[in-house]
Amino acid sequence: MPQFTFNATDRMGNAIQGTVNATDEALAVDQIQQMGYTPVQVRPLGGTGGGGPMLPASAPDPAAAMAAGSVAAPPVATAPRPAAIDLTQPVAEIPVTTNPLLAPLEKETGEITPLQPWQRGGPVAPPSAPQTMTQQSVSLNQTQAMSPTIGTRLSSVERLEALRGVQRGIPYGPGVERKVSLFRRFQETMIFPIFSGVVVKDLAPFYRQFATLINAGLPLHQALVALESNTENRKLKEIARLGQQQVLAGGKFSDVMAAHPWIFQPMQIELVRAAEQGGMLDRTLLQIADYVEHELEIRRLISRETLYPKFVIFVAIMILGKPGFLGGMPAIAKLVVGSMGKLEEVYTGWNYLMDTVGLALQMLVPILALVALCRLFLFNIKPVREGYDHVKMAIPVLGKLVRQFSIAKFARTFAALYRGGFSMSTALQISGDACGNAVLRDAAHRAIPVAENGGLVSEALNRSGAFSPIAVDLFRTGETSGNLDDMLDKVADFHENEARSKSHMAAVAFGVLVFLVVALLVGRAIIGQYMGYASGISSAADGG
Repeated sequence: MPQFTFNATDRMGNAIQGTVNATDEALAVDQIQQMGYTPVQVRPLGGTGGGGPMLPASAPDPAAAMAAGSVAAPPVATAPRPAAIDLTQPVAEIPVTTNPLLAPLEKETGEITPLQPWQRGGPVAPPSAPQTMTQQSVSLNQTQAMSPTIGTRLSSVERLEALRGVQRGIPYGPGVERKVSLFRRFQETMIFPIFSGVVVKDLAPFYRQFATLINAGLPLHQALVALESNTENRKLKEIARLGQQQVLAGGKFSDVMAAHPWIFQPMQIELVRAAEQGGMLDRTLLQIADYVEHELEIRRLISRETLYPKFVIFVAIMILGKPGFLGGMPAIAKLVVGSMGKLEEVYTGWNYLMDTVGLALQMLVPILALVALCRLFLFNIKPVREGYDHVKMAIPVLGKLVRQFSIAKFARTFAALYRGGFSMSTALQISGDACGNAVLRDAAHRAIPVAENGGLVSEALNRSGAFSPIAVDLFRTGETSGNLDDMLDKVADFHENEARSKSHMAAVAFGVLVFLVVALLVGRAIIGQYMGYASGISSAADGG
């Protein structure tokens, strides 16, 4: 059987030399890997003996020549040896060395993916230079199929292409536009944020565990493996698993985050991307966790303060129903009186459900259709979105609350980005997009040229008139003193506290107003019923 000599390294990095018996180079490489070594070079030897490497018959024995004191004769020309296997290149011609990450999908599709250097354990070529934003945009246009297919139930071929797309990396950030189909946009806008399986409260422990593992000194891949086992959310487990494959392929975890924009906000993706390049991933993940917890607190505040008005509206619909809102007998009263046989018409429980639950659905379906129309089409038109936000901010009480919450989110995002090392112009771009208000976004984007030219951004924000005076003053103080991130945290805290107190008062006032309206409607219905009853008695007395 042919022999092959090899140079390899063990798990400690020590150089190993030896020989193996195999029928071809592929089986020799496989045997070396089974011994626990990482092959570096494999060469065939002549002869078939099993006691060690055999030199060509024409070559003299060096030891015997030295013992005899003679000079070795020139070697006889022999046939050239086959070229050594270069383990730094993919070996597509060897069908047994398939990609282990894609093996389950390759088995279904029948397509073979060659092993890469990092998968065989051999030397890995140095990483290429980072792409510019323009190059990333071109790369995105060339690989459009990679992004929209991640995280969906697709065929084997589509899932294989999706996984390869994640391994190649997905560009994301300011200036890079994701082009997806209308149906995919509908899913990401209306369905995935609700039914994706990941809510805001799941992200904060996810980031904190991630930061703890990185801070403990674990490599990124091992941290993702541990994160997958410690995370309870199934979708976040899948994302951690995709991150492992991306990191093993030489990519970045932020690319996997960018493939799920309905879960991770642009600010979170950009912070992780910058931290992966700057080596401060643990601190950045803790900052993101703090940001997520603040956002969760604001959402819980809004949900808590609007709970009472929602409950009053629900009770009003279940009591009045369609007849009560139209000025007739309340639906609950019709159900009670009808069960006693006092109505001329038959009124059953089904009629009650149609007048109450059916009315709620009739009101809800047009609202959902309008929301979908705005998010998919109208809000993509800049004048329409700005006009909508202008009208929303002009509403008494509600408009001021919307403005304060938007300024707080802008300041919180800007502080996190600026603390993470982003430039002023980039922080303005991302913070404006993340604040959720087109008026503030337009003001922030108009301040980008001022920041790039070295001017005071606070003056540009003040000229826009969209930011409150105290926000502009604290921004100017931080800009001139050098502690802009701390000042912006104070801006966010101030506006969140103001919005928290005023939203509580507004929620109580709105709940009382809704209760009074419901009481007036019920009172009108009862008075109308008794007036009709008295009129009937009077008519019967006159007729008698």
